[in-house]
Amino acid sequence: MRLQPNPDSGITCICGRPYNPDEADPMHFCPRFGCRRWHHENCLKDNNHISTKSPEEHIEDFLDIPQAHINKIPPELLRLACEPIIRGSMHGVAGNVKAVCEAREWASLYAGMENCPGLVMNGLTLDRWLDSLDGIEVEKLIYPDECDSEGFFSPKRDNEVTLLPYICPSCEKPI
Repeated sequence: MRLQPNPDSGITCICGRPYNPDEADPMHFCPRFGCRRWHHENCLKDNNHISTKSPEEHIEDFLDIPQAHINKIPPELLRLACEPIIRGSMHGVAGNVKAVCEAREWASLYAGMENCPGLVMNGLTLDRWLDSLDGIEVEKLIYPDECDSEGFFSPKRDNEVTLLPYICPSCEKPI
Protein backbone atom coordinates (compact mmCIF):
# COMPACT_ATOMS: atom_id res chain seq x y z
CA MET A 1 0.00 0.00 0.00
CA ARG A 2 1.62 3.25 -1.17
CA LEU A 3 1.35 6.38 0.95
CA GLN A 4 2.73 8.72 -1.67
CA PRO A 5 0.71 11.87 -2.19
CA ASN A 6 -0.34 13.34 -5.47
CA PRO A 7 2.03 16.31 -5.74
CA ASP A 8 -0.59 18.25 -7.71
CA SER A 9 -3.33 17.65 -5.18
CA GLY A 10 -5.66 20.58 -4.54
CA ILE A 11 -5.73 19.79 -0.83
CA THR A 12 -3.45 22.35 0.69
CA CYS A 13 -2.40 24.34 3.72
CA ILE A 14 -4.55 25.98 6.39
CA CYS A 15 -3.81 29.31 4.70
CA GLY A 16 -5.57 28.12 1.53
CA ARG A 17 -2.62 29.02 -0.71
CA PRO A 18 -1.59 26.29 -3.16
CA TYR A 19 1.96 25.07 -3.72
CA ASN A 20 4.14 27.59 -5.54
CA PRO A 21 7.59 26.28 -6.52
CA ASP A 22 8.82 29.86 -6.83
CA GLU A 23 8.27 30.54 -3.11
CA ALA A 24 11.11 29.91 -0.64
CA ASP A 25 8.68 28.47 1.96
CA PRO A 26 8.86 24.64 1.76
CA MET A 27 5.75 22.54 2.34
CA HIS A 28 5.44 19.58 4.73
CA PHE A 29 3.12 16.68 4.01
CA CYS A 30 0.91 14.67 6.36
CA PRO A 31 0.65 11.20 4.76
CA ARG A 32 -2.10 9.80 6.97
CA PHE A 33 -5.30 8.68 5.27
CA GLY A 34 -8.10 11.09 5.94
CA CYS A 35 -5.59 13.92 6.14
CA ARG A 36 -3.05 13.88 3.29
CA ARG A 37 -2.48 17.64 3.26
CA TRP A 38 0.46 19.87 2.45
CA HIS A 39 1.31 22.70 4.86
CA HIS A 40 3.68 25.64 4.43
CA GLU A 41 6.47 25.56 6.99
CA ASN A 42 5.84 29.18 7.95
CA CYS A 43 2.13 28.49 8.49
CA LEU A 44 3.02 25.62 10.84
CA LYS A 45 5.44 27.85 12.77
CA ASP A 46 3.18 30.91 12.83
CA ASN A 47 0.18 28.90 14.08
CA ASN A 48 2.21 27.08 16.76
CA HIS A 49 1.79 23.58 15.31
CA ILE A 50 4.88 22.33 17.12
CA SER A 51 5.21 19.04 18.97
CA THR A 52 6.14 18.88 22.65
CA LYS A 53 6.68 15.10 22.72
CA SER A 54 9.93 13.36 23.59
CA PRO A 55 12.11 12.14 20.68
CA GLU A 56 11.08 8.51 21.38
CA GLU A 57 7.36 9.35 21.36
CA HIS A 58 7.86 11.51 18.31
CA ILE A 59 9.51 8.69 16.31
CA GLU A 60 6.85 6.18 17.38
CA ASP A 61 4.05 8.54 16.27
CA PHE A 62 5.95 9.67 13.20
CA LEU A 63 6.36 6.14 11.84
CA ASP A 64 3.26 4.58 13.45
CA ILE A 65 5.53 1.78 14.72
CA PRO A 66 5.65 0.71 18.42
CA GLN A 67 8.86 1.74 20.18
CA ALA A 68 9.69 -1.91 20.93
CA HIS A 69 9.95 -2.61 17.18
CA ILE A 70 11.93 0.46 16.15
CA ASN A 71 15.26 -1.14 17.13
CA LYS A 72 14.74 -3.76 14.37
CA ILE A 73 15.06 -1.06 11.70
CA PRO A 74 18.57 -0.54 10.27
CA PRO A 75 19.90 2.89 11.40
CA GLU A 76 20.38 4.25 7.86
CA LEU A 77 16.81 3.27 6.97
CA LEU A 78 15.42 4.72 10.21
CA ARG A 79 17.11 8.06 9.50
CA LEU A 80 15.62 8.24 6.01
CA ALA A 81 12.16 7.07 7.17
CA CYS A 82 12.13 9.78 9.85
CA GLU A 83 12.83 12.60 7.44
CA PRO A 84 9.82 14.88 7.10
CA ILE A 85 8.17 14.79 3.67
CA ILE A 86 9.03 18.15 2.16
CA ARG A 87 8.79 19.80 -1.23
CA GLY A 88 10.10 23.17 -2.26
CA SER A 89 13.11 25.23 -1.24
CA MET A 90 16.32 23.14 -1.18
CA HIS A 91 14.31 19.94 -1.72
CA GLY A 92 13.22 20.92 -5.22
CA VAL A 93 9.79 20.89 -6.83
CA ALA A 94 9.16 17.16 -6.31
CA GLY A 95 10.91 17.07 -2.94
CA ASN A 96 11.76 13.89 -1.08
CA VAL A 97 8.26 12.39 -1.25
CA LYS A 98 9.06 9.16 -3.08
CA ALA A 99 12.23 8.28 -1.13
CA VAL A 100 10.76 8.98 2.32
CA CYS A 101 7.44 7.21 1.64
CA GLU A 102 9.25 4.12 0.38
CA ALA A 103 11.65 4.25 3.37
CA ARG A 104 8.63 4.25 5.68
CA GLU A 105 7.27 1.18 3.88
CA TRP A 106 10.64 -0.55 4.37
CA ALA A 107 10.70 0.49 8.04
CA SER A 108 7.23 -1.01 8.58
CA LEU A 109 8.37 -4.20 6.88
CA TYR A 110 11.46 -4.47 9.09
CA ALA A 111 9.54 -3.62 12.26
CA GLY A 112 6.97 -6.33 11.60
CA MET A 113 9.38 -9.18 10.83
CA GLU A 114 11.08 -11.53 13.26
CA ASN A 115 13.93 -12.44 10.90
CA CYS A 116 14.95 -9.45 8.76
CA PRO A 117 17.91 -10.52 6.58
CA GLY A 118 17.01 -10.86 2.92
CA LEU A 119 13.77 -8.90 3.04
CA VAL A 120 12.46 -8.00 -0.41
CA MET A 121 9.97 -5.32 -1.41
CA ASN A 122 8.85 -4.83 -5.00
CA GLY A 123 11.57 -7.22 -6.13
CA LEU A 124 14.41 -5.28 -4.44
CA THR A 125 16.50 -5.89 -1.33
CA LEU A 126 17.08 -2.91 0.98
CA ASP A 127 20.67 -2.45 -0.29
CA ARG A 128 19.50 -2.42 -3.93
CA TRP A 129 16.70 0.00 -3.11
CA LEU A 130 19.10 2.37 -1.29
CA ASP A 131 21.47 2.20 -4.27
CA SER A 132 18.60 3.09 -6.62
CA LEU A 133 17.61 6.34 -4.89
CA ASP A 134 18.19 9.44 -6.97
CA GLY A 135 19.50 12.57 -5.29
CA ILE A 136 20.39 10.92 -2.00
CA GLU A 137 23.91 10.35 -0.83
CA VAL A 138 23.32 6.96 0.81
CA GLU A 139 26.96 6.77 1.90
CA LYS A 140 26.33 9.83 4.07
CA LEU A 141 23.48 8.00 5.78
CA ILE A 142 25.52 4.84 6.35
CA TYR A 143 29.00 6.36 7.00
CA PRO A 144 28.38 9.90 8.32
CA ASP A 145 31.87 10.35 9.81
CA GLU A 146 33.55 9.75 6.44
CA CYS A 147 31.56 12.40 4.56
CA ASP A 148 32.17 16.08 5.07
CA SER A 149 29.74 17.78 2.72
CA GLU A 150 25.99 18.22 3.03
CA GLY A 151 23.71 16.43 0.58
CA PHE A 152 19.98 16.03 0.13
CA PHE A 153 19.78 14.68 3.69
CA SER A 154 22.18 15.81 6.38
CA PRO A 155 24.52 13.09 7.66
CA LYS A 156 23.80 11.91 11.18
CA ARG A 157 25.46 9.65 13.70
CA ASP A 158 24.22 6.07 14.33
CA ASN A 159 20.83 5.98 16.05
CA GLU A 160 20.54 9.79 15.82
CA VAL A 161 17.36 10.96 14.15
CA THR A 162 16.49 14.61 13.73
CA LEU A 163 12.82 15.38 13.32
CA LEU A 164 11.29 18.73 12.70
CA PRO A 165 8.91 19.29 15.57
CA TYR A 166 5.84 20.13 13.47
CA ILE A 167 2.43 18.54 13.97
CA CYS A 168 -0.37 18.37 11.44
CA PRO A 169 -3.13 20.91 12.14
CA SER A 170 -5.77 18.38 11.02
CA CYS A 171 -4.82 15.08 12.71
CA GLU A 172 -2.29 16.41 15.27
CA LYS A 173 0.31 13.75 14.32
CA PRO A 174 3.96 14.59 13.60
CA ILE A 175 4.77 15.65 10.04
